[in-house]
Amino acid sequence: MDNKRIAAVAGMVRPGRLAADIGSDHAQLALYMLQNEMVPAIIVSDIHAGPFDRAYQAANASIFRDRIDVRRGDGLQILKKGEADTVIIAGMGGDTIAQILAYDLDKSRSFGRFVLQPMSRPQMVRKFLAAQGWPLLEEKIIEENGRLFIIIKTCPGEKPYHLSPLEMDIGPLILAESRQDVVKQYLYYWLGKYRSAAAGLNNARNSELRILKLEYKEKIDRLEEILNGS
Repeated sequence: MDNKRIAAVAGMVRPGRLAADIGSDHAQLALYMLQNEMVPAIIVSDIHAGPFDRAYQAANASIFRDRIDVRRGDGLQILKKGEADTVIIAGMGGDTIAQILAYDLDKSRSFGRFVLQPMSRPQMVRKFLAAQGWPLLEEKIIEENGRLFIIIKTCPGEKPYHLSPLEMDIGPLILAESRQDVVKQYLYYWLGKYRSAAAGLNNARNSELRILKLEYKEKIDRLEEILNGS
């Protein structure tokens, strides 16, 4: 994770409270937050031996070694209920993030805030959040090294809500900021994906595939309206 993304993720963490970074690898985010006095202490973890060792070595070599608790384990299983205020899960696929949150819902609901940065399929994260009633508090796009990254801030909730297919893919808060240059870039990226997928279904005869093509057309039409300022 590079500096721009680290700063953006850290900026969504509630300051002055214990945080946890799940899948921390080199503990870069933890060290950044401690260097900037954003949190008093942080728990970092990874399930794999290599990333765990790198995080342990980085933490142990720093002046913050007494404020970084490095643990090895799977997802939220390394935490006690309510042990951290903000839980960060960054750099994983959206499916994996959703699975981590869903594994023990009772424990997941015990934390105050989540900062999620899916590397792919962010719609799977939003699908989980909407079904569980966890609000989308903030959605941000970060451009880094020619790639766009999505960061989502949420907290446990109780009222499930509906997202349209387009909102599920792109994010309702992002769609609402369509005049921003980085958002436009992201919308054009999705528009290209939809057009390519729809073109691949031009000769579809199966009724399910024809329905899928219509869904892509609806998304294309709506995105074009948004990008044209309608």
